[in-house]
Parts: sequence; C-alpha cells; structure tokens
Amino acid sequence: MKTNTSLFQKIKNSIGSRISALSSKEKKVFGVLAFVLVCGLVGIINEISNNFSVEIPVAGGTLREGMLGTPRFINPVLAVSDVDQDLTELVYSGLVRRVPNSDDTGSVIIPDLAESYTVSADGKVYTFVLKKDLVFHDRKPITSADVLFTIKTIQDNQFQSPLSESWFGITVEALDAQTVKITLPRPFSGFLDTATVGILPAHIWGTLSADEFLASKYNTLPIGTGPYKVSSISRDKNGLANEYNMNVFTRFALGKPIINHVSIMLYPNEQDLMAGYESGDFDLLATIRPYELNKENSSYRITDELPRMFGLFLNTDKNELFKDATLRTIINNAIDPGEIIQNVFQGYANPITHPLSEIPENSVKTVNSKEDSAKQLEAAGWKLNPETGVRTKSGKSLSFTISTADTAELKYTAQIIQKQLKEVGISTELQVFQLNDLENSVIKKRSFDALLFGQFIRNDADLYAFWHSSQKDAGGLNITGYSNKNLDTLIEKLFATNDTASRAQILNDVKKELSGAPVIWLYQPDFIYALRRPVYGIHLANLISKHDRFSTIYKWYLKTDTVWKLFNK
Repeated sequence: MKTNTSLFQKIKNSIGSRISALSSKEKKVFGVLAFVLVCGLVGIINEISNNFSVEIPVAGGTLREGMLGTPRFINPVLAVSDVDQDLTELVYSGLVRRVPNSDDTGSVIIPDLAESYTVSADGKVYTFVLKKDLVFHDRKPITSADVLFTIKTIQDNQFQSPLSESWFGITVEALDAQTVKITLPRPFSGFLDTATVGILPAHIWGTLSADEFLASKYNTLPIGTGPYKVSSISRDKNGLANEYNMNVFTRFALGKPIINHVSIMLYPNEQDLMAGYESGDFDLLATIRPYELNKENSSYRITDELPRMFGLFLNTDKNELFKDATLRTIINNAIDPGEIIQNVFQGYANPITHPLSEIPENSVKTVNSKEDSAKQLEAAGWKLNPETGVRTKSGKSLSFTISTADTAELKYTAQIIQKQLKEVGISTELQVFQLNDLENSVIKKRSFDALLFGQFIRNDADLYAFWHSSQKDAGGLNITGYSNKNLDTLIEKLFATNDTASRAQILNDVKKELSGAPVIWLYQPDFIYALRRPVYGIHLANLISKHDRFSTIYKWYLKTDTVWKLFNK
C-alpha cells in the first residue's frame, strides 16, 4: 500500500509540474479540454447506465387507505356494503381472478387458486384443478371441499347470500381433493366472472347453522386465501372497528405481494373521512365526491367509467301515470342530466341513454326546453293549474314520489330533478331512506313510484337479473316490472354466445328493446382514486366495480431501486 501511494504521488507531482510549465493561454486550453473530457465521460456513463439498468420494485412499506363505514360481513358469501366488499377483496381469493391489462386496454381472467381449467364443447361444464400446497391464512390446506362448501352455501337460501341468483341451477361436485366440476344449466359466456367469488374455509364455517353463520366472529375476523391477512383491529370507545391492520400473506397463490402491510382506516361519515384524507392520516381514497377534494393535496387517477348506470326507475304497477308511454317520454325529455353532471359531479360523469356500457357510444339524449315540454304536456291533455303550479288531467294531478338513498350525491340529484320537473308543472315529493331500509322496505317490496338508484351491469347475469321478465316479482331485481318477450329471448341468447361480433349485434338489439322500458337514464359516474403519494403498479381502467381496484394489489409497490439488468434476473 505504501508503494502504491508513493507511485500515485509521483504521477500527481509529474502532471502538476507539467501543467505548471504551461503558459497561461495553454492552461486555459487545457482546462477547456479537461472540462469537455469530464462531461463526455459523464455522458457516456449516463448512457451506459440508461441502457443497461432498470428500475425495480422495492419490497416493503405500508399502504394506508381510508374507507367509509363499519365492516359487518367480510365474507364473500354475504358481503354487500362497499367496505365489506373492499375488505373481502383483500382477504379472499377465488378459483380465477379478473385483472386489467398492464396497458389498461382491457382485462382478462387468469387462474388464481386454480392451476388450470377446461370448458366442455357445449359450454356447460367447467372443470377446475387447484394448485398444489395451497393453504388458508391459518395454514390449513385448501381442497375441493372448500370450493364445494362455498358454492353450496351461496345456493342455500337459509344463508341469504346476495350471490344466490348468479349460482341458481348450477351443480358442483368434487372429483377429487384437487378437482372441481361445475355444471351450468345452459351455456353462459360470463360464468368465469362468477367463479371469481372468494373461497371460504370449510373447516371454520362448515359446522355452523345459518343463524350461527350470520353471527360468526369470523365475519369480521376473516380467514381467507387472499394477498393480505388480518393481523389486528383497533376499536373506538364504543367498540366499533376504526382500523384494520393486515400483513402480507407469503403463500398467496399468485406470489408474495410486494407491499408488506396494509392499513385500512375506517370512518363513520363522509365528513370525517374527507378530513382524515386532507390531514394526511392515510394515503389513498376511493370513496369521494370530486367537488369536496382539495386538489392541492391530491394526485388523481381517473379511470374509464365503471359499468354503474344511474336512472329514475318508474314503477308501472304502483302508479298508473307511468303506464302512459307518451307521458314517460315527455318526463324523460324534461330532465336534463347535464345539469346534474355539472353540479353534482363537477363534470366527472357522462350522460347515458341506455344501461349497456359494452356499447361504447350512447346516443345523445333529447332534452326539451321548458316551453317545449309544456306544449307537449298541454297537447297530451295535462292542463296547468295556475294556483298550484301543478298540471291535472281528468281530475288527477301530475304528481309522484321519488325515493332514493340517504347519500349526498343521490339527494342532490333528486333535488335537481324535482326542480326541473316543477318548472314544467310536474309535482314530486322526495322520500329519502337509509340504504338498508331502501333495499329491504322499498325496493324489495316495490313500494315506490319512482326510484332514483343505480345498476351494475357487469355481465349477462346482471342483464338477466335486472331486465328478464322472470325477475319482475317482488324479491327479484327487475324493479320496474318490465316484461318484454323479445328482450327475454335476446338476453337468453347472450348467455350462449361468445363470438364478439355476434354479441355486439345482440347487444344492439337489446338496447333497442330496452328503449321502451319505464326508466329515465341519467348518468354514469367516473371512478376517482385519490393518492397523496406515489403508488406504483396500479392499473385501474376497465374495472367491473370499484372493489376490483384491489385485484392486482399484490403487484403494487411504494418505492423503486435502479439496478443493472445483469442483476435483475
């Protein structure tokens, strides 16, 4: 080492003496040349680095998201509320999983718990083979018995699963410990989406009665197979959960997730939720109204529209007014969804004229001026009473109630509709309900005149549930009671059709038949995911529901590192 130091010193002294011997002009030239040489070397090094290095995810970190509400059923068989479905997506896995393409151009179904699956030539029989050595969060093995138990529980009316309609008439059997055979009553092109349902551990749930199942502690202390497992729960002074902490599940079927911890912060109301986000208590927020968000504290991720269509559903059985197709058209044209979109959503929504997002272009809705609507009502025999401001015909007032849920978005929308209709002589009364009461006491019992609500048309099964005439009785989802034999035939045909071009034609025909349905279509809101800090690997386009944002959470990461490609193997 001494010899090397001495040699270096000799070289340094030699160079120094030679530079000292240079003239002033020569020193300037030398300095410029040295500067150019250094810059060139830096450029070359940077170019080499850019060409031969790559950014990679760094494992670790904690992801914090805020959600609205208190979990009740973190259970794929029972989950209904947004918070329940979000948490279920984190904790459970299905036989298959729908994930967006990396370029956000679409989505695909991939095996999850299943290693592979096959479909019979007639499209009725699906055979799934489970991956080997899979376990639940409690390290107990996953077998075909768990799949069998989950599906049969969904089908059993005692358990009141909201998924029961999707599995009606389907048979399931375990061929062996790793193989499940599922037989459909008829071909259904969208069945694989149905098969994404999370699988319950039969060793925990299998011995419970229906009452015990609904009351089980495992509904809020779930044990699944998903990318994250519950590690702890924090509660407020009233005993309500206000934070779910989750650790990575290293034996997740699709590989160990990159982020180590997920913390879900729970809030009782929208005001507290927004305040928590603005103060930095958490990093991600999916339940927001755009006009309430402080843009200075957010980066935005806005996807294509979710297939959730909002409209005013008219009950032809309860209110005779709505049997008149001409009157329905006039009411439809008197409502301007543009005012709703600008005032309620600040432009983060699109007007619609039908419920089929699979058809990319909605035709432009006809919106009458106040004067035109008034003329059409007069021509139809509805005369304005100048004292009440309400139109009447044959002694009957042109009035009805609008029922909706107790959310800011829907209440504001209902108020705008009420104002627009009042301007042309139509009287409406608003009835606002808590969501559970609306679903159980109003929708299921068909006790409404007009219902302001939304539909998720995710696949053919949803189209069947909402618009097939067999579903119009109380308890079904055809809430307007619409009955159209041609529409029934078209929907049934969709089930058995996989060809893209054929499906497009059928869907166009469905659109035409739905044009006579007693519903006034309004808007399709954008899905907005707000992030306070960078989260990488998120792909949000072409979601089926907002809960699907977590379908690829195992690929998300918070930090990156730069390494040479040689070492990234």
